[in-house]
Amino acid sequence: MLGQSNEDAERFLVNLITESRLDAKIDSTKGHVSISPQAQSVYQLLIEKTKTLNLRASVLAGNIERAKANQQKASKD
Repeated sequence: MLGQSNEDAERFLVNLITESRLDAKIDSTKGHVSISPQAQSVYQLLIEKTKTLNLRASVLAGNIERAKANQQKASKD
């Protein structure tokens, strides 16, 4: 894998799978990684969408404040 030994590549994949909490299996004899799809609960999807919405609203509010400040600065000059 990208110039790594098989052992280093397998160690990398094990760490990646562990840190990502994926449901995956490594078959080192065949050189395959099987990742099972994970269905998110409706509750978890709602939480993720809410986090995204909150972030987007914060960015928009910041943009509006900057635009107002720039407009006030331009009107003073």
